[in-house]
Amino acid sequence: MTENNAGRVHRLRGRRTVVAAMAMGLAATGSIVVATEAPAINPAVRPAVARPVLQVGSTGADVTAVQARLGVSRTGYFGVLTAAAVTNFQRANGLAASGKVGAATWAKLMRSVSKSASSGSRPVLQMGSTGPAVSDLQRRLPMPMVTGYFGTMTDAYVRALQKKAKLRVSGIVGKKTWKKVGKVKFKVKTVSSAATPAAAKPSGNLASQIMAIAASYKGIPYVANGYTPAQGFNCSSYTQWVYQRAGIDLGGAYTVTQYSRARKITKAEAKPGDLVFFYNYPNNFIGHVGIYAGNGMMWHAPRTGRVVSLDQVYSSKVLYARVL
Repeated sequence: MTENNAGRVHRLRGRRTVVAAMAMGLAATGSIVVATEAPAINPAVRPAVARPVLQVGSTGADVTAVQARLGVSRTGYFGVLTAAAVTNFQRANGLAASGKVGAATWAKLMRSVSKSASSGSRPVLQMGSTGPAVSDLQRRLPMPMVTGYFGTMTDAYVRALQKKAKLRVSGIVGKKTWKKVGKVKFKVKTVSSAATPAAAKPSGNLASQIMAIAASYKGIPYVANGYTPAQGFNCSSYTQWVYQRAGIDLGGAYTVTQYSRARKITKAEAKPGDLVFFYNYPNNFIGHVGIYAGNGMMWHAPRTGRVVSLDQVYSSKVLYARVL
């Protein structure tokens, strides 16, 4: 065998050795590159999905997902109603009430809100849930005020129902609790009639009644998640409570909901008993409401640290509306 032929055989044997080593998952030494096995992919482990920041004007499937979890209409458009629901959810969960869905809000939404699949056709409701299903629950319990927001008062009613029905007292409305709603009579000790002063019942026209009822709650403190005189009021729960005492439902304790349901009027047309809405917020967001009292004054629940009071309409960025 010639030297050239011997070299060819040696190289051929070397190649076969490398191929065999790679096939067996072994490492060939010397000048040959080590053949290693590709890491196994675990199908159960999926990379975290980076979710977008959502705010007024956002659209798409992510918006629909947020709306589904908050219990509001699934339009795929992030409007003022969705922003209001997000703000309420953030307040209930100890987040900055920005009305925007960022990483922290996404995390809370994915962990703690309604999961309809676990309870048939009705969603699972708990503290922070909002929307028509919550309103339906509040009407059927029944509660003195329908807000569409699952706050501390709704939680107290749910727990009282669960205790009476001998269910696990969790404050979470799942399939078993839904079956008992409207069928079990119970009393709520934490929300007594003594703690909830009765509103005035004045004579006269409806507008006069509204004004008298509004004034009867003077001094009640502002509480962001308050929905009764016993708990305190936020701006929209105050207007809802006052009007409901006069037999008028504003559609819940949401500023933008109340605005959408009312008939829009001009400042010149505004009379005592009408509603005044403030849009002096970023993106012209309607963020405050009061009850117009005439002469540039209004009854309202102002902000944290304040109480229900009669004050001037303090901004020019206001809209007037009528439900009477």
